[in-house]
Amino acid sequence: MQRAFLRTSLSALFASLVLFGAGSAHAQVATCGTPAAEIRKAWSKSDSFGDEDFGAAYAVKASLVGKRDGLEVAGDLTADANLFGDTKNIVKADASAKAAVLGASVSENVDVFVLGKNIFHHSRSTGTSSGSGVKLNFAKSWDVSFFSASKRFWVGPIPVKVKANAAGSAGITFDSDLGILAVDATLRPSAKAFVTATAGVDAWVAEAGVEGRLTLIEASVPTVGSLHLTTAPGVQYKLDSDLALNYLSGRLNVFAKALGKKYERKIADWSGTTRTFALGHESGCIKFL
Repeated sequence: MQRAFLRTSLSALFASLVLFGAGSAHAQVATCGTPAAEIRKAWSKSDSFGDEDFGAAYAVKASLVGKRDGLEVAGDLTADANLFGDTKNIVKADASAKAAVLGASVSENVDVFVLGKNIFHHSRSTGTSSGSGVKLNFAKSWDVSFFSASKRFWVGPIPVKVKANAAGSAGITFDSDLGILAVDATLRPSAKAFVTATAGVDAWVAEAGVEGRLTLIEASVPTVGSLHLTTAPGVQYKLDSDLALNYLSGRLNVFAKALGKKYERKIADWSGTTRTFALGHESGCIKFL
């Protein structure tokens, strides 16, 4: 009896909110054919590449959650870099947009971490009891020096200590339009890491150095997601997410001069790979059980 009353109350709430509107994020009236208690979908991809001296890895995810009492679109990106066997998580960016139907509130949460330290945090929750929409739009990017590592190489008969430095950027673009009955959001986390290097040698060596530059990883994950409650009651959903990736391009060449001779050694020589992966492209509609 209580469950029947709750469903009736929720249906009345959905109908009244559609009648009075939800700002610029309107619910769409439709009849959904697929019955389910909720929609909960996640798309993810991860990979690593490189060798014992230089490499990178990433993990990305996009997700949708639609229930009677709330909606959420979320996306995140994690990137790692490896220098001479020292691997660190250089960038982690998470973003989500939510609407609490019964609580008549909406919220956004965005966090960007560099080497485990939170460099940016945005969190907002606001009531939308009048049915008005809430919008947010920003794009931020930070140039960052990540970390360094050293390794000794033999360049001809000369031992050369190479210090590699990883630097790059972390970024997030967030665009949302939220209402009690709808969530529309565009999330775009990004990360980039490149390597430069210097050389150190013993006093008897006339000169040594490192030429070139190496891109470890450049990744961006634009995700566009939407969830709209209907008067069925149910939820219409759509998500489009693609991973744009460029990794391991460039070269690093170590040289040393001693006793009138010059010696050289390549420690990295990558042609580079650029790819776009379809992380998730899906749309549909469910009717709540």
